[in-house]
Amino acid sequence: MLILYAGKEPHETEWVQEMLEDLVLAYQVEHESTVQEIRLESNDKQYFGMEEIKAHIEELAKLKDAWDRFQGDSCYCGDDGEII
Repeated sequence: MLILYAGKEPHETEWVQEMLEDLVLAYQVEHESTVQEIRLESNDKQYFGMEEIKAHIEELAKLKDAWDRFQGDSCYCGDDGEII
């Protein structure tokens, strides 16, 4: 479960929420008065600030894309014709 700790800038929180929703990932938002900088907790790792959070979301998107790619009943061929 992803936990988003909302920072002082609401537009940052909204952007992260939109990205997580686009990826169809479960998350919860915590609003704490002591949080100064937006933070994302993922698998017991902490990502601070938009730069780290954006990079992590990009990695999650790549992982989800790879996962979704092989979830159908289709087979996939590589560039060389090999079934993967």
